[in-house]
Amino acid sequence: MLCRFDPFGGRLSFQAVIAKILNPSYLALDCSSQFILAVSENMVDEGAIHVFRRRADGNLIPQNHQSSGGMSSCHVCVTPGGLVCVCSYGDGCVTFYSLRQGRVSAPKLRHCYQADISARPRKLSHAHQAVVSPGGRWLYVCDLGLDCIWCHTLSEAATAGVMPVATNTPDHYGPRHMVFHPVQPRAYIICERNGHLLTYDWNSTTGRLSLMDDAASLPLDWTGQPAAAAIRIHPSLATLYVSNRNHNSLAVFHLDSVGRATPAAYFPCGGNTPRDFAIDPSGRWLLCANQHSNNIAIHQLDPFAGLPTHKPLELIAATCPTCILFAV
Repeated sequence: MLCRFDPFGGRLSFQAVIAKILNPSYLALDCSSQFILAVSENMVDEGAIHVFRRRADGNLIPQNHQSSGGMSSCHVCVTPGGLVCVCSYGDGCVTFYSLRQGRVSAPKLRHCYQADISARPRKLSHAHQAVVSPGGRWLYVCDLGLDCIWCHTLSEAATAGVMPVATNTPDHYGPRHMVFHPVQPRAYIICERNGHLLTYDWNSTTGRLSLMDDAASLPLDWTGQPAAAAIRIHPSLATLYVSNRNHNSLAVFHLDSVGRATPAAYFPCGGNTPRDFAIDPSGRWLLCANQHSNNIAIHQLDPFAGLPTHKPLELIAATCPTCILFAV
């Protein structure tokens, strides 16, 4: 679904349905900002990766598509060199492609992470997100099932036989999504199974992650089932946000000058099941995709506190929204 956003009034207006693809789950913009990629999540069979070209008027033109090579494909990213990485949650794999002249190649390599047979009960891999480090040297994959972060050398990520290095998270945390601080050597990981935010010191030379802090993103007296989802840093670099689906909230963490995260507040997401959210480039607005209430809530942010200035400005009807991408 293509929408136009007014950053002055905070209004979102529907423009067009670009394509009807099976259960689209995540979007990514290539480094040239000319192409948008969408991954299709099939729960019982292989998904697909679709490429769209951006026109000058903002509309999108379908280019081509390929099989994702895995089940429950839930995330896509594009590296600065044009490598496309698709994570498939169901079978714990990342499929690699090339993006050339707006077309995605046939799969170059499919890397499947090994189950932990020593664990009781046995752990199975669930690759949930691939993210490129600042500087483009490393590719990290959040493995929710094996409770670890895989680190690939990006130049060798799509090379058969080259094994990544694992950084283990605490047991049964379920690392889901990761974001890097743009300035400080810090990486932040939100864990789905308990809603904890992990802060890591990141060594850009070796790729090593060293755990610094472990903080809850849910109220300590809340007794429901955690289901954390998305994580973003505000453009001011002073605030980090996390969405919690069953709690129907967004947690706010303040970031200090060296990138340490301190829990600050919570606010209602404006619907049910905040699967994803995005902050507009001006930093004034947060748009939240509430999957099970079929709406997008628009929150105006206080640029200093990072909190909404009032209840959601507007609720936009959208059928099962799962990802929001600002393309500027």
